[in-house]
Amino acid sequence: MEHFHQMINNVDEFIYKNKDKNELITYMNKKKKKYGDITKKISEKNKELNLKVKNFVPYNFSMGTELKKHEEYLKIQMDEMKKKEEEEKRKRREEEEEEQKKRKEEEEEEQKKRKEEEEEEQKKRKEEEEKIEKKKKEEEEEKRKKEEQELLEEKDIKNNETFEEKKIRLVKELMKEVNEETLSLEKCVDIIYKANLPLTQNKLNKLKNMGDIKKDELVTFVKTLMLNEQEAFENMKTFFEIWDIMKTGYMHKNLIISILKQFGDNLTEEESNYIQKELNQMSESNISYVKLLKKWIYGTEE
Repeated sequence: MEHFHQMINNVDEFIYKNKDKNELITYMNKKKKKYGDITKKISEKNKELNLKVKNFVPYNFSMGTELKKHEEYLKIQMDEMKKKEEEEKRKRREEEEEEQKKRKEEEEEEQKKRKEEEEEEQKKRKEEEEKIEKKKKEEEEEKRKKEEQELLEEKDIKNNETFEEKKIRLVKELMKEVNEETLSLEKCVDIIYKANLPLTQNKLNKLKNMGDIKKDELVTFVKTLMLNEQEAFENMKTFFEIWDIMKTGYMHKNLIISILKQFGDNLTEEESNYIQKELNQMSESNISYVKLLKKWIYGTEE
């Protein structure tokens, strides 16, 4: 600024010394005051600038110190925030691990509980199955004992029942094999022969006249065939003894059928064939006519 001021003075001195030679004199005389004001303002601004420069260094030094302190403070705060964040992360991680551990323990406990329940259920089911099996075996044993008892009772009944009772029981058993509610003549005759009951011509004619009959009617009819079985047995035995000259109790089976055909109570062809068939099934030629009569009349040889 001092150099500029010196330069202006030098120019001014040069102009006044050469008034007639320089065309700028007139112009500069008019603008001299304006340039003076500018110079003054520049000088004042220069002083202000110098003052600011003088004050700038300590201010800048002070600001540097404050900034450094502020940086240190910020660093401390950031370190604290980082530590706090890391601590929070650690806590969250620990909480997650604790939660996972707890969840795992709960799952294991739940699995253990389910397993115990399944084992308990299997145990109950096994006990129930064993109970059912035991009950089934007990029922089967009871049924077996009952059947054995029934067989014993039936055996006792059979041993103690009369001839008539045996024949009626046999007829009823034979009728169970027939599904029809009513019985034809052929069915009735078949049942009577299978029961080894005597069927004379008179009785056969009476049965023919009855037509198709119910099962209970056949039972009633069969009872009429057994009213005089002892008398019938004695009569037939006496009849065969007449022909048994040697009184051995035995007779050739061909002779038996011949006698029955000639002197029997009007035997039909069907009855003769049935008797012939039974005799042919016997292996011996000579037969005890007493046992044969008992079998025909009583249904047993004893």
